[in-house]
Amino acid sequence: MMRTLCPILIACLLACVCLAQTPSAPQDARAVLRLRVRVKVGDSTKGLSRKRFFLTKGSLEQNRSVVEGIERRPVVSRDCYYRSAGASEALKAGSGFRLGGRFNFNSGRFYGHEIGVGYNRSSLAIGPDKSGMGMIQVAYAFLLHALPEGSAVRPFVCGGGGFSSFYPPGTSVSTGGFTKFGYNYGAGVKFKVSEKYGMRLDLRDYVTGKPFGDFADVRGRLHAIEVSAGFGIVF
Repeated sequence: MMRTLCPILIACLLACVCLAQTPSAPQDARAVLRLRVRVKVGDSTKGLSRKRFFLTKGSLEQNRSVVEGIERRPVVSRDCYYRSAGASEALKAGSGFRLGGRFNFNSGRFYGHEIGVGYNRSSLAIGPDKSGMGMIQVAYAFLLHALPEGSAVRPFVCGGGGFSSFYPPGTSVSTGGFTKFGYNYGAGVKFKVSEKYGMRLDLRDYVTGKPFGDFADVRGRLHAIEVSAGFGIVF
């Protein structure tokens, strides 16, 4: 009797285990759509590094009509988010604030070199709307002082090159911005407060090509003018 029941019990146990491990069909399916921005320049279509992800209700097959509708949408030259928002021929950037630092070292009595990094927060007018825009600048400048090193007051002029990265609404450092190379020039005054501390005033113009050319028909030069005061440590 026991020899007959044991195989039957083992078979039932294995059947229960198989049923427990069989996955059930999802009751509430989801799909993810990834949209990539494309623009038509001349006869070619250019894909940009602007991707957006959308979670849909239902499976991809259930949303087939939505996907086909997106794929049938025509790609028009310069047709983009900024134009659909009512942007004019030239997007208009506003004023803001700047935070940054500079490393300055003298290689002679009257001249020196400087490397600076700054973060600018300004605004960008897109048609009737205005939104915040970030900009990161990295620049080198050659400095020529009017008075020798060690003077209490040292006026100077400067000039150099670098690049600026622009981050309009909808973008960030992780998704990518628009980088333009250019040059900078300006003047300023350094004040020696003590043997270890100093102050300075700067007037600088950072000149680059206008960004967002892939999205809007903007050309020419952009002047980012800096008027700043700073505190320094001498070593």
